[in-house]
Amino acid sequence: MESYRERIKQEAVRRNIPALFHFTMIQNLESIVEHGLVPRQVLDDARHPYLASDLFRLDGKPETISVSISHVNYSMFEAKRHENPGSEWVVLLLDPAVLWEKQCRFCFRNAASKEMTSARGAQAGPKTFSWLFIADDGTDCGWTPARNDAEVLVYGHIEPRYIGAAWTDDMSLARYVQSELDRISNEDLTTFVQPFSWPGIWEQAD
Repeated sequence: MESYRERIKQEAVRRNIPALFHFTMIQNLESIVEHGLVPRQVLDDARHPYLASDLFRLDGKPETISVSISHVNYSMFEAKRHENPGSEWVVLLLDPAVLWEKQCRFCFRNAASKEMTSARGAQAGPKTFSWLFIADDGTDCGWTPARNDAEVLVYGHIEPRYIGAAWTDDMSLARYVQSELDRISNEDLTTFVQPFSWPGIWEQAD
């Protein structure tokens, strides 16, 4: 009998999900390259310095890392940039294997929304994962979730080896970002340079 992790993998591969996305302030990149993405709760307990995009985890899950599937959560990213004027940002593209190799909570809306924080029962597993891609009218949205604010909460540590590329909107930062990526792997990891806007760094045919 196939495990639930294997079924999530099959669904992700069938949908041709290209990457998971996580945005952060550029000052955090050096530490992320060294240690990976680490939940806020762990950083706070260790008193490890970092810059947070918000003061509180309104989803009530400081033990998790928030990522989105196939594109950035543009409304949230825009809001965070507006709240932190003058800050410089980088978007990390992660291997989709995180979805089945890590314990995840799948949220069809923003994890801090009332619908998600008040939800009872499991929000994990292949069935819940599949629901992310189905619109209210039953349309299957293919490789991208039906709602832009859908997100995945990943429990625990996401190691640097899952980082596959980075995206910045500033050419002057690209050299620094690339130098940090080069510390992760001998493989060529790419730094994309283009505006932080929809539809993002690529489009895929359905």
